[in-house]
Amino acid sequence: MAKYYCEKYFYPEKYASYKCEQNGQRVCPRECHASNYCPRKLHLDNEQFAMLDSLRAVKEQNLKILEQNKKIIEELALQQLQKLK
Repeated sequence: MAKYYCEKYFYPEKYASYKCEQNGQRVCPRECHASNYCPRKLHLDNEQFAMLDSLRAVKEQNLKILEQNKKIIEELALQQLQKLK
């Protein structure tokens, strides 16, 4: 059975503001219970939801890895600068 889900839950990088139109909270809930005027409501069946949710989780993991790599690169750059002094 298909349900309605919030697009912001799956694609947060597309939106500068995470404020939800239906409840005014900072982060939109996964399931969308807003009335029909909600512009970000996605109608997904279980399989579509599972695929999008998996991709969302992978994006979050990749972002964490990128942040870790950025810190490592910054530390290595500082070490190189200290060697040059």
